[in-house]
Amino acid sequence: MMSDKLLDFGDYVFIEMKRHGIKNEFYKHKVISQLSSNTYVDVPVQDPAKEVIHDNVVPVVSCICCGVDETKVLKFMVDDVCPCIRDYEMPVFDCGVWTACTRHGMFWNLFKPDDPRSTDKNGLHEAIKAVEEIAKTGQPLFGGWR
Repeated sequence: MMSDKLLDFGDYVFIEMKRHGIKNEFYKHKVISQLSSNTYVDVPVQDPAKEVIHDNVVPVVSCICCGVDETKVLKFMVDDVCPCIRDYEMPVFDCGVWTACTRHGMFWNLFKPDDPRSTDKNGLHEAIKAVEEIAKTGQPLFGGWR
C-alpha cells in the first residue's frame, strides 16, 4: 500500500517498540529523510532493531530514536509510523483520561468527560486524531486546560 504521508527532515514520528511482559511503548523518533526501499525495520521494533529485506519497495523514513541512540539511523515503513504534531507531544493516558502536553508544558483534555474515548486506555489512535484537530484549530476541544 502506498502511503500519502509526507515526512521530511526535522519532523517527528512515534514508533511502537516491543516490550516483553508489559504493554508496548511508543518512542519518539526524528525523521532524517523519506525515500523508497525494500529494507526496513519491522514494527513493533524488537531489541536490537534490525533492518530486514522485504519483497516489495515501499515508502520508508530514515529516523533516529530521540534520547536513546541518536547515532544510529534506521529505516521504517511510513505506514508503521505515527506522525507527531509539531507543537504537541504524544497523547498521554494520565489520571484516567487522555491529555496532550504542549511543548510549553500545558495540558489539553482531549475528550468530554462523558465521552467513552476519554477513559479508553487503548484509544491511542483516537487521541492522536484529537491532537491533530487541536493543532488545526489552535483551541482545546473540550474542557480547556487541565
